[in-house]
Amino acid sequence: MDYEYKKIETAINLLDGRLKMNNSGHYSLVVCGGTALNAMHLVQRTTKDVDIVAMINANDQLADPAPCQKNY
Repeated sequence: MDYEYKKIETAINLLDGRLKMNNSGHYSLVVCGGTALNAMHLVQRTTKDVDIVAMINANDQLADPAPCQKNY
């Protein structure tokens, strides 16, 4: 079961590195679906996406995970 978990862990670490390179700040994500089940070692199955249902804001409250659109 470690193989799928390691792939997810690697992907999350790569995302973390990219956010740091871009000085994007700190993010906390609420993940569900196959990725969450794999990360918790409950199942081992291949998944090609990460279902992010919310972000956690600075006040520890759930926030919409959709990217903010800037009006130029």
